[in-house]
Amino acid sequence: MHRAMAALFDQRQRHGVARLVGMRAPLNIVTPTVDRKHSSPVMIRTFLTRVYENLPFALRSDEASKQIQDRQKRITGAVSRAADEPVAARRRIQP
Repeated sequence: MHRAMAALFDQRQRHGVARLVGMRAPLNIVTPTVDRKHSSPVMIRTFLTRVYENLPFALRSDEASKQIQDRQKRITGAVSRAADEPVAARRRIQP
């Protein structure tokens, strides 16, 4: 067990050991190096816009701000209506 742990500790970067279901012995694996591809700010913006349009929970900042303001108005209105309730109790509470 100690030798196996030492071998795992001495692994180089991007190297690993994996065992899938049904395999008797683990395999040594190496992950490939991914090179950076050319991208421009326009390409990135276009990609992100496409991704965000497919997410049901993502909103544009102006739409999110509008929803937050509407919700704050509804909460403030509910609090002001609750302020109309009586402050003092009519009957005496027995200790």
